[in-house]
Amino acid sequence: MTAARLADALRRRAAGRARVDLATVWAAFGEVAPAYLGAAEARPHLGELLALLEEEAVLRLPRGKRHYDGSAAPRLPLWVRLPPPGAASVTRLDHRTVAWPPELAFLVALPQLVNLDAALAIKAFLAAGGRERTMVPARERSVELFGDEKRLDRLRSSQLFAAGRLTLATLRCFDVVPPLTWEPGPPGSPRRFLVIENLHTYDSFRRWNAERAAYAAIAYGQGNQLLRTAGDLPRLIAELRIDRVEYFGDLDRRGLAIAAHTAALLRPAIDLVPAVRWYEHLLACADRHLARQSPRSMPVALGDEIDWLPADLRARVIAILADGLRLPQELVGWETLAGEAPFPLRD
Repeated sequence: MTAARLADALRRRAAGRARVDLATVWAAFGEVAPAYLGAAEARPHLGELLALLEEEAVLRLPRGKRHYDGSAAPRLPLWVRLPPPGAASVTRLDHRTVAWPPELAFLVALPQLVNLDAALAIKAFLAAGGRERTMVPARERSVELFGDEKRLDRLRSSQLFAAGRLTLATLRCFDVVPPLTWEPGPPGSPRRFLVIENLHTYDSFRRWNAERAAYAAIAYGQGNQLLRTAGDLPRLIAELRIDRVEYFGDLDRRGLAIAAHTAALLRPAIDLVPAVRWYEHLLACADRHLARQSPRSMPVALGDEIDWLPADLRARVIAILADGLRLPQELVGWETLAGEAPFPLRD
């Protein structure tokens, strides 16, 4: 779970220090959630994780606006404080003495229970006939149980929802998947689906596809948001009777991480494959584009995300990224598409 992994990364980087500055917090976040690096969603996600860790008494956030970075929303703490090693949180009621229903019986075996109030609210819900309630969206159930529509989102990274424990179904609710933005191709287009990482490239591809009928649909992945909206893909694939789902994004670590993590999320139901034709075009732009770039101060450290690309592309991409350079997908734009030869049914 990301919250638990962030806590572990913070402890490692703190090296025994109680107070951890924001730069170290960001470094720990980048270690456990690399797909968020550089994304607009990174700051809100980090803020949610820190709030959850404070709620679970894993760390303490500062009090007072002067201790927060307000340069962007949401505000983030300039530092967090970790408890001494071995320190334990204290609850007023010994949770092991409570008569829990079967769904919460696992709590008796836990040495500590931070979210006791949440567990008691769930116990009351089940006792009041909650098992027979209609299934509703998760945030509707959350505001009913806790008076906070986002509390359940945070709790899902806590000990209450660890493997084999509570599920959303226990609380008679379900996740709502944000819809994927997409535009259908002309009638008779090949039954394949292309997901584009960035907005401006999506605009060029959807207009080009309206003329060329290369894809049954072009979708806008919205960068890292695809990790949330990918849940809408099974519905679209069934409705459009899609045979092949391709992805085209930036050739940098973040772009590859989005693709690789989404592909892993969708397996085995859907095989998200690289749009080889468009990555080949992007690599063909390398000499012209990279000549105008200066390498970053530090080369990019590549992880397993590079394995998502086919072997014949991998070495070329590694050579570029290892030098601290990148290829934005916008290099394959409207003018490139307008000069494209007729599109084959298969790459």
